Amino acid sequence: MKKKFKSLASVLCALIVLICYSPAGLAHSGRTDGQGGHRDNRNASGLGSYHYHHGYSAHLHPGGYCPYTDVFPRRVSVTAEKTALGYGESCAISAAVSPANSCNTRVTWKSSDSNVVQVSDGSIKAVGYGTATITATSFNDKVGSVRIIVKEIVAESVTMEGIEEGANVVFIGDSKTISAKVSPDNVDNPRITWTSSDEAVATVDNGRIQGVAAGTAVITAAAANGVSAQVEVSVQEVIAEKVDIEGPGEITIGDETQLRAVVTPSNTTYPEVEWASDDESIATVSDDGKVSAVGVGKVTISAVQKDIQTEVTIQVLSIPVENIEIITDDEFGGALTEEETTQLTATVYPENATYPEVAWSTSDESIAVVDNSGFLTAVSKGDVTIYARTTDGAEETLEVHIRSKGNPVVGAAVLGGGGYGIYRAVQAVRNKKKDSVE
Repeated sequence: MKKKFKSLASVLCALIVLICYSPAGLAHSGRTDGQGGHRDNRNASGLGSYHYHHGYSAHLHPGGYCPYTDVFPRRVSVTAEKTALGYGESCAISAAVSPANSCNTRVTWKSSDSNVVQVSDGSIKAVGYGTATITATSFNDKVGSVRIIVKEIVAESVTMEGIEEGANVVFIGDSKTISAKVSPDNVDNPRITWTSSDEAVATVDNGRIQGVAAGTAVITAAAANGVSAQVEVSVQEVIAEKVDIEGPGEITIGDETQLRAVVTPSNTTYPEVEWASDDESIATVSDDGKVSAVGVGKVTISAVQKDIQTEVTIQVLSIPVENIEIITDDEFGGALTEEETTQLTATVYPENATYPEVAWSTSDESIAVVDNSGFLTAVSKGDVTIYARTTDGAEETLEVHIRSKGNPVVGAAVLGGGGYGIYRAVQAVRNKKKDSVE
């Protein structure tokens, strides 16, 4: 019995010795600090100069986490919103660390080829064609990944918007804008190329169709890969319904007036008119409708549009004489002696009167006569009225008294007076007077 007890005691002593001399036991060479660890300056534990126990064998806390008390990530799963992207396209990406109660669930992102796919702040962006693997790594080097393919996304269809069912009409000179949509929305090259089958009929620029001439043309909207949509447009003329001429019905000779042709409807394709006068001796008309009055009377001005002709009658008025002034010689005092002469002159106002010509006459040619130039000759004693009249009815008068000179000497009158012609005229008047008395 005593022998058995001595054997058990020997085993216990051996265990105590082993515990006391093991590296873990030797690690307790200093006090435990506030972090739960202590210094092992002699590195008796073989774990370095600092380690932890807190009820476990001597150990380290890699990354600040305890391998005995903390839950470490065992798996990382990566999920991308899309695994096939078009050039320039972005989408969200996320990583799930399991177990969910791991001490640190943060991951570090990396792209195997940042020239194809870039990753940042929970999203990825396609920057080039090809493939790239996106990885998420936990702090303890657990890795999850997803493979991303970047391929060119091309148009599958093109649809036009803004077109009508049936005939799509564009009038000459007008425009109409339509649009085109490429599907899918995320095509790499969404550019649309517009063309017209006949630019002499219609042109197109970024969907804006311009009518050029009557006819039909096919407008095409094509995607970069050749997928397209088409619409046929009918270019038509807007025909004039009527033409009105605006302007005065009267104009004074020498003046000008501007006529205006108003074509209805206002968007008539050919609003231009050609002007014409039926009597250019009365009025002329320029290409832009300016009428110049050159003579007195009525004139018809025509405005001819492509399909319609309109006329207007204009009365060209004269400039009336407002006043006539009879001018005499300075020596003339309103009286002449028989057989004397004087020159009368008529000045018409205004100076631009249409009919400035003056016709001379006397109230009694037996007393005095006046020729067309205003040359007045006294014939016999008496009072006479001299008239200066214009064609348009203006008139001025001059009262003249003729004095008797007794029995004139004919030779002297001829030598000292107005000449033989005047004498013969005076004699003719006197004879006429004598005959009338008899």
